[in-house]
Amino acid sequence: MFGLRGVQWLGLIVALGIGLFSLWRRRAGAFRRLDLLLGLGVAAALAVLSVWPGTVDLLRGALRSYNRFNLAVFVAILILFGLYFALLGRVNSLGQGVNELVRALAKAEFRRQHALPRREGRILSVVIPAYNEERAIQGVLKRLPTEVAGLQVEPVIVVDGASDDTEVVARQGGYLVVSHAMNRGLAAAIRTGLEVASYRGAEVVVTMDADGQHRPEELGRLVQPILDDAADFVLGSRILGHYEERGSARHAGILFFSWLMSLLLGQRITDCANGYRAIRASMLPRLELSEERIAPELLIEAKRKGLRIVEVPVTVLRRAEGESKMPRHLRYPLSFLFTILRVWLR
Repeated sequence: MFGLRGVQWLGLIVALGIGLFSLWRRRAGAFRRLDLLLGLGVAAALAVLSVWPGTVDLLRGALRSYNRFNLAVFVAILILFGLYFALLGRVNSLGQGVNELVRALAKAEFRRQHALPRREGRILSVVIPAYNEERAIQGVLKRLPTEVAGLQVEPVIVVDGASDDTEVVARQGGYLVVSHAMNRGLAAAIRTGLEVASYRGAEVVVTMDADGQHRPEELGRLVQPILDDAADFVLGSRILGHYEERGSARHAGILFFSWLMSLLLGQRITDCANGYRAIRASMLPRLELSEERIAPELLIEAKRKGLRIVEVPVTVLRRAEGESKMPRHLRYPLSFLFTILRVWLR
């Protein structure tokens, strides 16, 4: 170690500088976890090469075992992977741009149609994203109470580019409706609903499904910990409560991902995928939401921004009408997993 040459010491100093710079940028909030890991990886690699230059010879020897054709194929595969991920990032960026445009137009139209309410009472906004739920949503809306724990219940139905009469049914009932011109997915619909709820001056915001799986009669159970100032984010847990699909493949997936989230967050979570949740509205501006799978992102963001999280038992039933919008192939659990990793590495 002490017999290092000048250029080796220089390499170590540069490696230390890169590592310290990465840690400083992370502490300042300019680097996400992935940026920090990349910076520390470069610093570690440079330090190893500085102390043990023979590492280069080992790498060169490994590459010599390839003939020219195999080496060319290996390099080509690496380049293709790089291009694939670059293209994927570009597509995702364009998709997010379309999402933001659709959501902005929907919110502008909503503001044009609805003035701010007079502050005669405290508001509990119930955000209900809906896509082709004309048969189920009517029953859900009729079962909503008008008041919960002293809060006036104000449903906000976000019609996400539905091709049926979901919007007509909601408007005929006299409910607040914000409509996406095209289908942009559950996460985009929920983000629009959360922003509209904040615009309306809600004190607490609840999200729930439009398909009848969540029981409106349990609203008070979700809201009470926030009103008691015991929580800022309340997650309904079907594992602690009643789940009609208990024992299914989906149930097994919930248990696995909840275990993973518990490990990452340092707090026991039993149901990380349930859409029945309550949030203190004043905390919403703190949360950075941009992912396609909003359930894990909301939970990780809430924990990262210091929100107090508790779970309460709730009931999740089978759908009352229609078919589930959740894909049944492997794409959904894989995207759920990648969302967890991306958000955690921010």
